[in-house]
Amino acid sequence: MATAKKHPFKTLFTVACIIPILLFSVFFCIFTIMTSDARLDDSKISTGMINNIILFDRNDAPIKTKRGESYVKYSGIPEDIIKAFVAAEDKRFFSHNGVDILRILGAIRNDIKAGALKEGASTINQQLIKNTHLTAEKTLKRKMKEIRLAIELDGKYSKEKIMEA
Repeated sequence: MATAKKHPFKTLFTVACIIPILLFSVFFCIFTIMTSDARLDDSKISTGMINNIILFDRNDAPIKTKRGESYVKYSGIPEDIIKAFVAAEDKRFFSHNGVDILRILGAIRNDIKAGALKEGASTINQQLIKNTHLTAEKTLKRKMKEIRLAIELDGKYSKEKIMEA
């Protein structure tokens, strides 16, 4: 009885499929464990930023509404301010789910080229979460919590509400 000869590419293909699945599974387990205590606090989103950020015009005067308040609802933010903020901070803000994978990969590539951690890749969602829920410490655990909460924030709130906050 003749035995069937195994094709070497079949084994290579099987290994090439299994390794990424195993790596993703390990990463997912670590991510889940490290972020298990991260909770989105709605009160921090609705009130946390009201008095923390003041926008200034080109003459260094605070931008205020007609009533003289510092807090401005999304509908009261000039379109040019929104466009400028998105262009400077998070070009794909209106199309991602809270985390910009392309930006993260680009930052990793640039950091490897530079041989140091030089570039950030935080989205507007992640910046809001960091400023309302977390500290500014630069640890992997904090960054993972930031990512988890940014995705949760994006699923719960509209882009307009996130921008307003």
